[in-house]
Amino acid sequence: MLDAILADSETFGDLPRERLRALAAHCAEVPVAEGHLVFAHGEAADAVYLVVEGTVAVFRDKVGRAMQLLARIGPGELLGELCLFDETTRTASARAATDCRLLRFAREPLVEVLRAEPQLAVRIQNTAARRRSLNSAAALELGQQSEVRIRLRAPVRVRLADGRVVAAQLANLSVGGLSLEGVPDDWAAGTTVRFALLVDGEELQVDGRIAWRHDHAVGIAFQTQAAGHERVVYRLLRRLAEPG
Repeated sequence: MLDAILADSETFGDLPRERLRALAAHCAEVPVAEGHLVFAHGEAADAVYLVVEGTVAVFRDKVGRAMQLLARIGPGELLGELCLFDETTRTASARAATDCRLLRFAREPLVEVLRAEPQLAVRIQNTAARRRSLNSAAALELGQQSEVRIRLRAPVRVRLADGRVVAAQLANLSVGGLSLEGVPDDWAAGTTVRFALLVDGEELQVDGRIAWRHDHAVGIAFQTQAAGHERVVYRLLRRLAEPG
């Protein structure tokens, strides 16, 4: 029962039983596999999540810039709670760092509960303020909290979803995304693409969303990451950065 999960959580545990039942009626359990996005920067901020099991990484990652880790959210913690106060669109992305079980609360029913339970509102607002402060501090610590894309401008091959293999140029690459030049004309900003990046016998499976497009160049943010994704990226970086 979802109300039992809420009763065991530090955030909601002291709410009256009838309030827990009402809240449970407006939430749903959501499994999220490791490497999958929970939400992405720029999306509507219309829900809050309670982490039941697993860990979620919150980050900012704009193609062509540094990927910045902001927080790791674990069991019993809320995710995306800024939407309860002043956030209308997501200002960061969240990805499951492990297999996760989350409870998803629609924003409006939870706002109604906060109006009836001011102590809960204060508790959540303090948590949100503390996290925002930590995020601001993280922005000043790029040396420890970022992973800078390496500019490559290297010739590569791309195996498209229909099986065709085409030549392209890899402009830059990181664990969070990549930039390619010479891509198909129908790869538009905001669309999802799936393909394999082929480099000297190495293959990186890409499931991503095109963040921007300029002429025949695109920036792609990875949406899901297969097991071993980081190891493959680092092997490719080493191979492509080797002289000659």
